Amino acid sequence: MKILVFGKGFLGHNIIQTCENLDISAFATEHGNKNKELFVDVRDQKSIDKIITSIEPNVLINCVADLRLDFLQQNPERAYSINSDGAKNIAVSASKYGLKLIHISTDSVFDGKKELYTEDDIPNPLNVYAKSKHLAENYVSEFCKNSVIIRANFYGHNIHGRFLFNWIYNMLKENKEINGFTDVIFSPLEISNFSEFLVELSSTNYNGILNLSSGVPISKYNFAGKIANVLNFNEKLIHKSTLESSMLVAPRPKNTSLSNKKMKSFLKTPITSLESWLKSTYNVPD
Repeated sequence: MKILVFGKGFLGHNIIQTCENLDISAFATEHGNKNKELFVDVRDQKSIDKIITSIEPNVLINCVADLRLDFLQQNPERAYSINSDGAKNIAVSASKYGLKLIHISTDSVFDGKKELYTEDDIPNPLNVYAKSKHLAENYVSEFCKNSVIIRANFYGHNIHGRFLFNWIYNMLKENKEINGFTDVIFSPLEISNFSEFLVELSSTNYNGILNLSSGVPISKYNFAGKIANVLNFNEKLIHKSTLESSMLVAPRPKNTSLSNKKMKSFLKTPITSLESWLKSTYNVPD
């Protein structure tokens, strides 16, 4: 099996590492340097076809997305060109070359009015980012029948210090106060664990929508609290806050927790809990 990952960001980098650990041949495209061999602009169909014919993969994993919710709320053309049209182009190419496509969507396609959403629940995106990702789901379903649409949320250690976990970790480590939303609920997987599920999924015959989730709803406030508790940071630095009190531009759903019953019915990769990951990563004794 040979896997071609579109996007060498936080997730793409972890998928490549997972493949290396399992002795699976994998490549990740880049967008920053046109002179690089693996350069791809997903807005350009020819660019996608060129890398596919060069690598000759069996499976494509699309991780390309612009995640800047507030920026995209004010720049919708960017959201739809990258997140929607880019996904459409990859789906068209996957179908053209007879390849399996795993497309990474988001738990944010839901409006947050319930919890533990299943694959059969109807999306109702609230912001431009989520709307562009939902449109991408529709494109992938339409243009590539041999495809899996992954709805998920993930966390982990980012080498560049970005994203939620690193922000919480760095602030608490520096003894700085933070606010944690008590009313924003999710059910994320650790990113290396998430990547393991994706690699396992790439060798199955499953098609359609699939949630990859811890199955355990947790608020952003309690998520930060668990990090503080396991790593022995000062939990008093974490203050309760609500989404309404924030200065965020794009509207956010409050509860995007996902049911994981379907994934557990056929995938064998064990779920790594936040606590166990923290202990093993930061050498915390039991």
